[in-house]
Amino acid sequence: HPFHFHCGSGECIKERWRCDGEPDCQDGSDEDRCQDTSPTVCSGDKFRCLTGDCVASSARCDNNTDCPDGSDEQGCYHSVCGEGHWQCGTGECVRMAWLCDGEADCMD
Repeated sequence: HPFHFHCGSGECIKERWRCDGEPDCQDGSDEDRCQDTSPTVCSGDKFRCLTGDCVASSARCDNNTDCPDGSDEQGCYHSVCGEGHWQCGTGECVRMAWLCDGEADCMD
């Protein structure tokens, strides 16, 4: 059946029970070869991105995006925005053309 998983021990279980963190097959084969979904813990000299990636702590708020999702620059105060940009209350810079366009571009 396409919606069932065949356990190594012979029984069949619902596919949605596979890789749910609880062994449902007698032999536990429904939890074999599952992607680890536990949160990443970064070492003390690293910053944990919202994606789970770890970057150097010195990369946090350095005005360069190091995390794939840019979370190392979120909530940072950057004192100078480039030409054609406006500084939000949170310190992030957005394009002047985006001001008053009906869309929220600043985190605040």
